[in-house]
Amino acid sequence: MNNFSCICTKSSFANRIEWIKCEIKNKELRKNLLPDIMLGDPAWEMLVELYLARLESRKVATKELGIVAAVPPTTSLRWIAHLQKTDLIVRESGEDKRRSHFALTELGLFKIESYLSKVSSI
Repeated sequence: MNNFSCICTKSSFANRIEWIKCEIKNKELRKNLLPDIMLGDPAWEMLVELYLARLESRKVATKELGIVAAVPPTTSLRWIAHLQKTDLIVRESGEDKRRSHFALTELGLFKIESYLSKVSSI
């Protein structure tokens, strides 16, 4: 098996977690094939990560969102603020006030699920 083995196909939509992981691998593939071209949308990368986190029942911290989006911390914070303002993500309060976690809102979940449904029917 080579690095080119993960191409999201209609059959891979049966398992949403596998599809999202495939989407992440495809991003890595694009980055390796086109290293001099900035690909991707930080907001989309963050939404995909939060969707995967929801499926895997885990929390995502502010710093992690910046890492998956591959942007500097200040850019990450701007995108997080934008996603909150558009009601796609929400800050979750926890016991440790020093660390913020985020999750998809119901609207954010609906939008991602709608996208997956439309893409799976292609």
